Amino acid sequence: MLPYRYRSLRHPDSIRLLILHPSSDDSAPLVCTLEDRRLSDKNLDYEAVSYTWGDTSQQHAIQLHGGRRSLSVKGNCCNVLRYLRQHHSDRVLWIDAICINQEDLGERSSQVRMMDKVYDLASGVVVHLGEETAGSRILFDELAEADALLSKGLPCKRPRPSERVIREIDMLFERPWFKRVWVLQEVYNKDRVTFMCSSLSASENALRALSFGYVGTRVHKKRRPRPFDLIRSHPSEDMASPQLNLWAQLYESRGCLASDPRDRVFALKAMLGSQQSRMDHLIDYKQSPEQVFVETARFLLPVVGLRILTATRHPHNRNMSSWIPDWSQNLPVNGLIFLTANIMEPTGDSFTIDSIPGATEACLELRSFGCRFGQVAHLSSIYSFNGYEDAAVKFNSLMQVSNARGNNSESMDEMGQEIIDAITRFRKSRLAYSLSRSWGFVFKDENYIIDSGHEVAHYFFQSLQQCRLVLSSGGNLAIAPAAVECGDVFCLLSGAATASILRPVPDGTWTLISGDCYMPHVPDNGDEPSWIDDYVSEHPDEREVFRIR
Repeated sequence: MLPYRYRSLRHPDSIRLLILHPSSDDSAPLVCTLEDRRLSDKNLDYEAVSYTWGDTSQQHAIQLHGGRRSLSVKGNCCNVLRYLRQHHSDRVLWIDAICINQEDLGERSSQVRMMDKVYDLASGVVVHLGEETAGSRILFDELAEADALLSKGLPCKRPRPSERVIREIDMLFERPWFKRVWVLQEVYNKDRVTFMCSSLSASENALRALSFGYVGTRVHKKRRPRPFDLIRSHPSEDMASPQLNLWAQLYESRGCLASDPRDRVFALKAMLGSQQSRMDHLIDYKQSPEQVFVETARFLLPVVGLRILTATRHPHNRNMSSWIPDWSQNLPVNGLIFLTANIMEPTGDSFTIDSIPGATEACLELRSFGCRFGQVAHLSSIYSFNGYEDAAVKFNSLMQVSNARGNNSESMDEMGQEIIDAITRFRKSRLAYSLSRSWGFVFKDENYIIDSGHEVAHYFFQSLQQCRLVLSSGGNLAIAPAAVECGDVFCLLSGAATASILRPVPDGTWTLISGDCYMPHVPDNGDEPSWIDDYVSEHPDEREVFRIR
């Protein structure tokens, strides 16, 4: 059997559809036909498939065009097709691993630019979550009962789900599909989504009703994954520009995963609303991840300005300038700076971008003016949480330090006397509020103890994961990334949203260690961008130019 060779797509809106031919024998070879179609064709009728590729080192063959050609397909694709194959009739599908020539970078880029339309025009989206288990069978049996009512147009009035079913909802939401960045646009604002485990299936409507216990009150313990919430989302036109919308989506998808770091940007296009075509030029698989991140920074800078530094809370080791965000990172960042209305304000002319002679295109020099605000003088050990339960335990332990006054030897080893002394100067409620960056949350009880389900455990995790408490030479407490070192310099850069930490380089330039250094005591509104500009304008004798590479 000869290998299948892709032919170039003829039109700008051309796609391929896979006709999956039927078989009553589940073990029979997969026999398919690939057809070129146009998205402008009014008679298109197909389902779009969403799944995780899995182990791409595994390859399986499918037969094309009556068995005259074979195509080697990576990962889970063949297993998914077996579960989707019908016994007596063809099934017309769009599935990325086959319908896009993955080896042709030009085609891959152009197809990804219009992938939102591919999923929008599909009659439905089929989400395959992987293999069934004994537990998932129990869950899908319950979902089948709910779907039976919904299919008849009846309200989904059923008894509250059992604890076993509730546990299975949480386990289902832990499956890899819910963590992948590509699935965001695949289910975004879709009317008909079906979830499958092996051959078991259930509607999104049934799963949503069940997750709320059929009465509108959430029953599962863990947070709903973002892809599940996006199914009911609608394009937002609230943001003033596609740059701001992309900026917000980059934050919202921060915890998502992608095997290709470029997809952390490319996969967000559908969520940008009516101006999404403005980011088409960014989607180019011929560019390296560093080039993509540089172009993304250039796209964002005219609107976001130096607030872009906030996205580099932790340093990266990519072959690009330290101030350019590495969007493949998953560690938490400060959501307020990504979502706050303050970002709508003009950012001013407080910086310039220049190429560096002899350096690659991914290395650019950022010049900005500002003031030094002391040096890093003392470091705590690194906070590394194994989930929210661990964060809650360490949060409660840290709160006790303010009462212990440094008498605990374990606290002394973790933080040192200087940082403990700084902590004890806070009222306990203010310390809890500050270190968790729990905006709007007030501790009314000085002896309040939280558990893993408390929202502050989530905030504390986001605030301190892979970070340290540090003390400046001026006695200011701050939260800084694990990579910070004594001697690094706190800087207030005009137009930035928060304090930065810079490391001096012998040639007179600087390396950005963190663009989001939270200083809860200076001033009381330490996360308000205006305080930095006010400080810089009020201290003209301290201003200097920082060349950050």
